[in-house]
Amino acid sequence: VLQVVQDPRTDVSADDLNEQYRLQDQIRTKYSETYENVQKLRSVRKQLKDWLEKARGLKDENKLAEKISQIETELADIENQLVPFKSAGKQPRGIPVGLYFKLKELMGVVASGDYKPTAPSYLLLEDLSTRLEEKFDELDKIYNKSIKEVVDFIDQMGIPTIKI
Repeated sequence: VLQVVQDPRTDVSADDLNEQYRLQDQIRTKYSETYENVQKLRSVRKQLKDWLEKARGLKDENKLAEKISQIETELADIENQLVPFKSAGKQPRGIPVGLYFKLKELMGVVASGDYKPTAPSYLLLEDLSTRLEEKFDELDKIYNKSIKEVVDFIDQMGIPTIKI
């Protein structure tokens, strides 16, 4: 039987440690949700590119390319806010970090010691969560409206459709 005991060198209460764990769990949940949304977004972007390839030479190729280009721009903007593109090597100064990275860093701050999480940690999680939800809502609108319109158009062209 494994028994977990508190480090005898600390005088933190079990309630404070439990509160730290609960906040870490909330951060992890939002981090996982962000990861899943980024993966879905990237899958959709790849499928959009595949559609353009499949539409080459077809009658409405230019019309489809125009629709896809607009969606691609919107998706790229959202992805850049969630996880900005990084170049190989050291990250240059002045390039903003995305919301995903900020969540990761917040997890490190909360887990860095044996103490109750600070009020700013809660406020930052609330702010990041709000900003992430706004981006997730934007993605849902794109998936449910713009992508649906493109899927319908692609069906008319006889090209296999996107999977979300």
